Amino acid sequence: MKTKAIVNGEIINRDDLHQLFLNRLGITPFRFPQGNPYDSRAWPTLGWRGLVRHLYRRQKMWADLADQQYESEQHACLAQFLGIGERLFSGQYAELVQKQNRIRTLEFDRDQFLSTLDKVTREIVDVKELGVAVTSQSLEDAVTRLQSEIENKTNRRRELLEDAVKNVELTTPPKVESSVERLGADLGKIREQQEQVQASLRRTEDRLRELNQQQLLLNEELGRLARAETATRLFPKLKITHCPACDQAINQPDTPPDNCFLCTRPQPPSGNSNEFARRAEFEKQQIAGELTETRQLILDLTKESTAQKAGLISLTAQARRIEIDLRPVRIAVAAVVSPEVTLIDVESGRLQERLSQLERIRGTLAKRESLTEQINSIQKEVTELERQVKEFKADVDFDGANQLMENGFKTYLNRIVETHPTSWTQTLPIKVSIREREFSIKVGKSNWRTKLGGTQTLIFLLAYHYALMALTKVDGCHYPGFAVLDFQAKLDDGTTGIGKDQENFVVTPFIRLLAQEGMENAQLIVAGNAFEGLEGAHRIQLTHIWIETEM
Repeated sequence: MKTKAIVNGEIINRDDLHQLFLNRLGITPFRFPQGNPYDSRAWPTLGWRGLVRHLYRRQKMWADLADQQYESEQHACLAQFLGIGERLFSGQYAELVQKQNRIRTLEFDRDQFLSTLDKVTREIVDVKELGVAVTSQSLEDAVTRLQSEIENKTNRRRELLEDAVKNVELTTPPKVESSVERLGADLGKIREQQEQVQASLRRTEDRLRELNQQQLLLNEELGRLARAETATRLFPKLKITHCPACDQAINQPDTPPDNCFLCTRPQPPSGNSNEFARRAEFEKQQIAGELTETRQLILDLTKESTAQKAGLISLTAQARRIEIDLRPVRIAVAAVVSPEVTLIDVESGRLQERLSQLERIRGTLAKRESLTEQINSIQKEVTELERQVKEFKADVDFDGANQLMENGFKTYLNRIVETHPTSWTQTLPIKVSIREREFSIKVGKSNWRTKLGGTQTLIFLLAYHYALMALTKVDGCHYPGFAVLDFQAKLDDGTTGIGKDQENFVVTPFIRLLAQEGMENAQLIVAGNAFEGLEGAHRIQLTHIWIETEM
């Protein structure tokens, strides 16, 4: 329950509670960049935890607009309160940044891919068309040239073989030629039969292995049943001689013979004691039948395997005899055929291998085209997103937002100076500048953090809360009209800023603000030591003293 909350009797977790707050306040969360929007860091979501730092100022947190919060998140919170965050950090903007980063990644991958492919290609393939770089057209030219060379060599080989065949036809009688053809056909048939017998032999041996494994399992099962049957005959004769709880000897001489000597209850009829023996005998008969059938199958398959092996040996011998008969013819052909045929075959093989390498490189190069297509496709989406983001940002009125905040600061300072002229000593105006990725609040031309001292910092931060609270009644703004301030404020220099007698006058401008039309549902809670006689406020006297301890 440490991370749970109970709302109207329903237990919900912390994230759902934060979402409930935002839904009730009509605030839509959005994602915002931390620093450079194109960095690899993911955009976090601005939720309730970020906004509440501007709603609740603890006693030890009077040093910054929102203590322990990065300036990028402070900027996002101000944009949310001023009603410009949804257009400034739209979902399309986040998607646009994501797709632009994706394009840069793909472009880098494409360049690296091409560089590596060029280097590898020049190392493994030596073709003149790829001397500088690998391109689709250069690959096409190299492939065309190699195919033309292979075709020329194939034609030259055919011519040489045709000449050799003519010479053989002139010197070889028709009877010898027909005998050679018949031997070749017989050899082809025998090779085919060998393959069929080998496949059948593999299936037979696989089946034999399965049956032998099955026979082994059946024998093991018979052994287990035999051991169980023996145990069934022996265990009933064993008697319990000592109590299993206290280990004392059991002696009950008055137990009837048909009752259990230990629990003295009647024993079941003796016929039931043989039930397991009958079941075991039935199982043994079933397994014995399966074992007999398995043994017969093993015997039959063994005979079949022996016959197949003998047939394979016979076919191998026949093939060997035919090859011996064809050897003189082959020698004669080799003598007739020109040695140039062999050289052509070697050169053609080399060209074929280079052609295969180029085809693989061409297939790999197609991946570059795929990367380019992805980049072009994403670029079209980026163009549309850029148009939408530009329209969203064109509707953002930065000058109007800055003016709202400046008016809030100035109104608060005017009202405290009205009652205490020496409370605000700065004569330079406060300038608020909120832009697309940054914001600044300056006193004159200096940053307020470096310009203001302790007490002046406290009054400045109160003016900041006043400016935010004033947004409650402004249409289009999303400030929830709620704030909590803890006094006495502890500043970085160790002082408490304002004294007990000064707490009333710094709160009075808020009372006047909350009394205006449109602020009926707004609330400011201030915890302090004074507030006596403060008109227009509801004062609650606390009697219990809470002491904060360091854990």
